[in-house]
Amino acid sequence: MNALEIGNIKSIWYKYPQLEFQEYFIGGTDYLDGVRLSDMTSSIMVGIDRYKRYYMVIRYQCLDEEWAFDGNIYPVEKGGVYLLTLFQRYSDRGDIWCRSGTNGPWLYGSPVSLGNEGMKEVMRGIERLERGESVVYLDYENKKASKPTIEKELRVQLV
Repeated sequence: MNALEIGNIKSIWYKYPQLEFQEYFIGGTDYLDGVRLSDMTSSIMVGIDRYKRYYMVIRYQCLDEEWAFDGNIYPVEKGGVYLLTLFQRYSDRGDIWCRSGTNGPWLYGSPVSLGNEGMKEVMRGIERLERGESVVYLDYENKKASKPTIEKELRVQLV
């Protein structure tokens, strides 16, 4: 599978500017977890790293003061700006994407490895943000639930 086909990434890939790869983007585990806010000149940027892996970085601002996940309430800095980096994990596997930079609430608690369904969810989130809507995420009905089942909204905006 081509890396741009998973989760329908191709539908937005060519809409956004390129973020030129820098060696410091790659951390000790070869994850792209070193992108900085100062690297971003647009709210969404895309690129290809030294291993020929596709990546996408999303800069967003949280409009809420708290959010709920897994039965807990977490404070979040209202107006705080965060980065979410999504990247193809292996250059020869277009079907495995990962996330990093989740110090913010969007995708917090989700698996690091995002398959086709996870990336479709991210693409739906980007489309919602482009329309000025909130991001929808899945939460656990209770801590003993085996998988997330409740849709909740997180008020964020692209910046």
